[in-house]
Amino acid sequence: MKHKPGKYIWFSLACLAWFILRVGARPTRIVYPCQRVAAAQSGWFLYAFLAPAFVAFWKGIKNFFSKHIKFIAIAGCIAFASFTGYRIYGQYKINLLRSQAGTISALDVPASAQPLDEISFVSYRQNPLVFYGETPPYNRAQNPAYDLVWQAVEDLKLGSSSNPLDGIIDPGDTVLIKVNLLGFNRPQYTHPAAVRPVIDMCIAAGAARIFVGDCGQGFTNAKTVIDSVGYESMMQYL
Repeated sequence: MKHKPGKYIWFSLACLAWFILRVGARPTRIVYPCQRVAAAQSGWFLYAFLAPAFVAFWKGIKNFFSKHIKFIAIAGCIAFASFTGYRIYGQYKINLLRSQAGTISALDVPASAQPLDEISFVSYRQNPLVFYGETPPYNRAQNPAYDLVWQAVEDLKLGSSSNPLDGIIDPGDTVLIKVNLLGFNRPQYTHPAAVRPVIDMCIAAGAARIFVGDCGQGFTNAKTVIDSVGYESMMQYL
């Protein structure tokens, strides 16, 4: 009596599916006799069918490389040269921008708020006793971090104490506040309590439209993070 390989394949696949479903839900079931039989049958199937396929695939790869070794070597050299040239050109552009930017000597700012060039500024303040507000709308009364962020921007001397961004935002401007929205854990996103004072600064400077956003990582949807970490709730109060 001849055995049809097709029936053996389907039977082995059924054993593999049964083993995954049963043992995956409760690993202690692996000691059951039926699961041992399913594991043995699945193991023989994987060895008998997948191992030859892997060997054939590996031989195909070796044959391809042996027949096209010159082409692969040339393509690799071109790719390496292109990547190296791209990095060198990028560094050249950065150095050129820095050399042309200069500094803004007219600003009398403390050491914690130094201008890096004509288009970017850095300011920081630290207070271990300050914490984020926990509930929207994260305004000054409910958000201990509000005044700390406001003071850090005020240190840049771009405007008055009541309008710290007056020097870079004109009435009617559209402003994008770029935050981090990489994930749902605290280090992965900018807390809305730190963004609320920046929004208020833009409003005080006369911004007509204010956007808050990030591009995310591709596999993380920025809109989903915004809705989950408190931004959506904060916007409802503004």
